[in-house]
Amino acid sequence: MHSVARSMPSRFRFPKILAAFICVLSLGLVGFLDGWRSIDGRYRGVCENTTYDVRADIVLELREGVNNALSGSLIIGPPLDGGGTLLWASRDGKKIKFTTKTTGGKIVWLGEIDGKDIGGEYFVEPEGGLGGLLGPQIEKQQGRWLARRQ
Repeated sequence: MHSVARSMPSRFRFPKILAAFICVLSLGLVGFLDGWRSIDGRYRGVCENTTYDVRADIVLELREGVNNALSGSLIIGPPLDGGGTLLWASRDGKKIKFTTKTTGGKIVWLGEIDGKDIGGEYFVEPEGGLGGLLGPQIEKQQGRWLARRQ
């Protein structure tokens, strides 16, 4: 006695393989597309200065322009400093990078887009007063941050 599968021509098995391939491909594209969806909007979250073990609420406003250019602003709640207009910002797929000014230096924010969330690390880079003549006014610091689209 022959099984049903053996008596069917191979062309009837092809759609099952094709369906499995499409399913795997589409699951992979969901994560991939995060890197191409617009990230315009308001994000709320928290940043943590791991140098001093201090946390603060943040609100990040992002607007996406041409050629992966970003603009916007960052509000950092007390006790941390360093918010304001984004001085420079860009996006490369799922990666995001922007800088803000802080007393005595600048902050470089690095992050990754994951659905509605954006988060990563930040680094405070000291700058000397009077164009560097006075030396660094603050020490190097670092931390992490996470914000969710509202």
